[in-house]
Amino acid sequence: MIDTTPPANDANANVTAEATGENGAVVSYTSPASHDAVSGDGIATCAPASGSTFSLGTTPVACSAVDGAGNIGHSSFAVIVHDTTPPALTLPGNMTVDATSPSGAVVNYSKSATDIVSGPTAVACVPASGSTFPIGTSTVNCTATDGAANTATGSFQVLVQAAAAQVANLIVTAQNFNLAQGISDSLDAKLQNILSALNAAQGGSVTNTCNKLSAFINETQAQSGNKLTVAQAGQLIVAAQRIQAVIGCQ
Repeated sequence: MIDTTPPANDANANVTAEATGENGAVVSYTSPASHDAVSGDGIATCAPASGSTFSLGTTPVACSAVDGAGNIGHSSFAVIVHDTTPPALTLPGNMTVDATSPSGAVVNYSKSATDIVSGPTAVACVPASGSTFPIGTSTVNCTATDGAANTATGSFQVLVQAAAAQVANLIVTAQNFNLAQGISDSLDAKLQNILSALNAAQGGSVTNTCNKLSAFINETQAQSGNKLTVAQAGQLIVAAQRIQAVIGCQ
């Protein structure tokens, strides 16, 4: 009797895997069993082998089994490696900045994205870093898209503080200097008056507020190196001058 019947391999379903890097993914699979009427059951040998690195896309896997008479049974299936993972987006947290003019403030921020397949990925944000953000709260929306068209989105908020908030912060700054009571009370009173003048103006004439800011700056300059250190005076003056710019003092 002559055996001319090749083994029959079990059918293997296609295998789908997610890419883990630019080279694709390591994919393991179970080789199909083979059945032969004479030689009995066995396991087919496949190439590429289970545990190989499969590149992105579809790779055919060819399997074969040889019986004792040298008959070869063939079968095949495919390993499909795809990329459905969006980039990892890195954005700043919510930001608070002081307005530097009536228009708001120029705000710079950093952003980045990395994709497991595409690597560093461009990030587009609106408003863009370096834009002038208006007084109030703005939302920055960002998007990064990898080479497989997977998209990651994210956002953060930028609060640009108006003059009143900056004066309130300046009051706290002066209090934290722990100055002698006389100068502390005098500066605090001037700042409270500035805050009251701002609230009273409500979009009207800022002349009174500007005059009070000038008086605060004059006293601070006079006390620099005396009841205030030069560094303390400089910090207060810079903040007060910024507030002047925000409300449009001439």
